[in-house]
Amino acid sequence: MIHYQTYTSSDAEKTVELWNRSFDGDFPLDLRLWQQNIEGCKRTFPDASIVAVRDGRIVGVIIGKNPNKISTLFVDPQNRRGGIATELLARAEVAFTGELETSVTLGQDDRHFFPGVPENALAAQQFFASRGYIGSEDHVCDVFRSLADWEVVSMRPETAEILKNRRISMMPCTQELVPSLLEHIESNFSERWLRDTRDRLAAEPDPSEVIVAVEGDETVVGFAHTYSTRSSVIGAPIMWRALIGSKYGGLGPIGVSKEHRKIGLGLELLKYSITKIAETGAENMVIDWTGIVDFYAKAGFHIWKRYKHFSKTY
Repeated sequence: MIHYQTYTSSDAEKTVELWNRSFDGDFPLDLRLWQQNIEGCKRTFPDASIVAVRDGRIVGVIIGKNPNKISTLFVDPQNRRGGIATELLARAEVAFTGELETSVTLGQDDRHFFPGVPENALAAQQFFASRGYIGSEDHVCDVFRSLADWEVVSMRPETAEILKNRRISMMPCTQELVPSLLEHIESNFSERWLRDTRDRLAAEPDPSEVIVAVEGDETVVGFAHTYSTRSSVIGAPIMWRALIGSKYGGLGPIGVSKEHRKIGLGLELLKYSITKIAETGAENMVIDWTGIVDFYAKAGFHIWKRYKHFSKTY
């Protein structure tokens, strides 16, 4: 007999053990990351976060987050093909939809584990497709680079001239620049990026791992989150750090203001940020959830993991 009940923090350790059996080393999870992304996320939705229990053991888990996101769904390998995943998904969908017409998305949630269904998880893609979820034609990727051969390439003369004339320089963020940083993100990017930045600054009062491009003395016109072994927040680029290596680094998100695009600033901000990551002793690094692989290839990155977006409309 299988019982279905709401996930609680007391399930965390057993859930992490089940995750690592289920994903077979592709996405090695630890308790600290799970607690940060699930219990530490304000958008985790208890009604759509459910565990399946058989003989006192957790054999399946689904975690839902507002608004209408399935963060993860996994079942013990020895208990698959018995309808557990189907029942977990159905219960979460009911919690999300109620009487309203809506859509449900796989991944892409706040403090996400996945920006979609992993490309190599064909059984998972088939499972969701058979239950009405539509996959996108395009993929998004995590990209990887070894830093063993990282050398800063000089700016193109025309880029250097533009940045000089506009008095744009790059540096680690300071407390004095935080208000301009937040205004820059709010004006140019998604609410999600703004929330993520505010959450990080609340958890890490020293903002220096956020790199900024500054015009004049105090106007932020570009930013990049960087991560390393010294980061207290496990950012998405370093979630799978057990695969990156013990001396790991990561970057993302990154962006420049609308008025400062197509002048070479984005690439220079990327290069500067990579250098700062390398200075921490990182030997490898990852940039997560991107659809602009060609841009990052200019700095030596190659595709590491691929994901496909899935959603279902009710």
